[in-house]
Amino acid sequence: MRRLIACALLLVGLAACAEGPALAEPTPNLRQQTATALAILAANPTPTRVPTPTPTPFIPPTASPTLDLAPITVTPLPRTPSPEELAATAEAEQATATALAEQPTATPEPTAEPRPEPPAAAAGEIFFVRQGALWRYVVASEDTEQIMASATWFRASPDGSRLAVVDAGSLILVNSDGSKPQKLLDAVIETPVWSPDGTALAVVTGPTAPDELLRTCTPKSQVVVIELDDLAQRTLGEGCQPAWDHKSRRLVFVTPQFGDDSRGFNTLVLINRLGQNGWTPVSAPVLNGNFPDPRRLLYAPFWSEDDAQVYAFAYVGYRALSDISTFERIDPINGGTWPIGVVFDVLPRSVRAHANGDWAAYTIASPKGTLEVATLPTQGITDTIDLVGTPIQVTTQPTQRLEFASAPVWSPERDLLAVVHCKSGSFGCRPGDRGAIWLLDPRSGLTTPLLDDVDFGAPLEWGP
Repeated sequence: MRRLIACALLLVGLAACAEGPALAEPTPNLRQQTATALAILAANPTPTRVPTPTPTPFIPPTASPTLDLAPITVTPLPRTPSPEELAATAEAEQATATALAEQPTATPEPTAEPRPEPPAAAAGEIFFVRQGALWRYVVASEDTEQIMASATWFRASPDGSRLAVVDAGSLILVNSDGSKPQKLLDAVIETPVWSPDGTALAVVTGPTAPDELLRTCTPKSQVVVIELDDLAQRTLGEGCQPAWDHKSRRLVFVTPQFGDDSRGFNTLVLINRLGQNGWTPVSAPVLNGNFPDPRRLLYAPFWSEDDAQVYAFAYVGYRALSDISTFERIDPINGGTWPIGVVFDVLPRSVRAHANGDWAAYTIASPKGTLEVATLPTQGITDTIDLVGTPIQVTTQPTQRLEFASAPVWSPERDLLAVVHCKSGSFGCRPGDRGAIWLLDPRSGLTTPLLDDVDFGAPLEWGP
């Protein structure tokens, strides 16, 4: 309101100035000026402000819906079956269920276990006796050839390049093809044994060759080491059946028997190849463990692969028509032995240890008069067996036995055996009869014939 009055007064002033000079008149007072301004405002009222109209938003026209005037299909409700129809349906369902229940359930076919393959020779050379002569069979080419006119025992060198042959008591070193024979020693009475490094031979000399049934040494037998670089000979002591450790440093052998056949005993000796540091870790008779009888005669020793153990057989006695022996685990460092298995009717000089020292193969002279080849692992499962009415705890047992067989020898791959097999009707052969070389898998027991016309009772050898 105050602003309106001020504006009116301003307008009155401006109008007076516009009329030019005039005679002076008395100045109106404030009351008069205010009344004048109000009269002017009343004569010229302020126009009322019209608000700006808000624009109406554009709404597009909505399309009219299309009506579906196709005819409507009406599905009729299912008809309620009659009681007779319900009874017939229930009877048919019951008949179907009964028929299904009476049908036999098909038994699923068992999954066939893979069958092991028959053994097959892979490599190496097999040496055998035919008509008294020494022959060689080359596995790769299947060729055979005679390399010596006669031979009693023979062993191939670790690399397969040479043979150590005993013929009529003479030790002869010869190439594997029979060339360059070299006589080394006389009065040899056992199979020579190569050191694993191929630098030496361990042989047994004496006045009398042992019978194959003799478990220990003949009197006055000596273990001799021959160094092949200079052919120097070194006698280690009285004994037989020497076996090298895997480092070619030490040997183990058994001594001759002390006492008579019924109560005699022997000892086991360890010594290095120089004939030094010899000692006796085991002296028979031994009575320990849960075995009821003393073990009197130790024979056929061999080393474990790590040379931490020595294994050997120990003769107990004759029981129930069988020669009973234990299989022993011997501590070569601290001494002592422990029986871990029981075997029967072993031919002592037929034992061939696996190169790793974890198996032994040997020939059995069975009570019915035939020869058999058996295999025995050095490790197994603890079990209890009955020994003539006495329970005996063992940790290994023979795994395979092949009848009408002898002279087992391990393949260079160490997974198979070669044996001489011979059967005459339902009986075994006699030494000198015609046999054949068979391959034997010691784990599966499967065999494969390999070569005919071999002297039964003669040894075999399988070199690399």
